[in-house]
Amino acid sequence: MQHQKSQLELSLRHATETCQTLSQSLQLEREKVRGLESRLNDLYPAIDSWLQRLNQDKQGSGCVDDKGTMEHFLLENRRQRELINCLQSLLHAREQTVHDLQDTLDQLSQRLP
Repeated sequence: MQHQKSQLELSLRHATETCQTLSQSLQLEREKVRGLESRLNDLYPAIDSWLQRLNQDKQGSGCVDDKGTMEHFLLENRRQRELINCLQSLLHAREQTVHDLQDTLDQLSQRLP
């Protein structure tokens, strides 16, 4: 019986350490995402403005060949925004998983005498 209790305590300690490591890793990822979001929020309006201005200039000068290129840039810009949204959702899911693991570990630790 004592051996089982020791094994459970050891397992719980290991799980707690793992959870703490995951939590720290998640915090670093959050900071990276915040930094990237900030940079993107600063850059996207300028990029959109440049692309639209370039597109208007090209259309005004009669360069029809570049219209497809501009559309490609605009589509790529949109695709990257969608990817960022997907990554944000993934980060949120990971945050929820770490939170759930922490709650489970807290509950387990309360059950041990």
